[in-house]
Amino acid sequence: MVNGSYYGGDIIYFVGNNKSKSISNNITGIFNTKTLEIEWTYELEIEDKFHFFIDVPQANDKYFGVKDSENTLYLFERE
Repeated sequence: MVNGSYYGGDIIYFVGNNKSKSISNNITGIFNTKTLEIEWTYELEIEDKFHFFIDVPQANDKYFGVKDSENTLYLFERE
């Protein structure tokens, strides 16, 4: 399912796998292992094929962060 992931309890924070036909590495999100549902996703605007998420996402109780190929940190506040 994932190219890079961070596991936090019942939650998996992921960056999409670019080898899959249904999800690419310009998507990041949160997967709940108890409900087996994707709870949240964010997709980069595809301006060129060299702009994508890299590294493993990091998270705590309040924030979720991931870097892109341009070394920009995307920081999302969790609800």
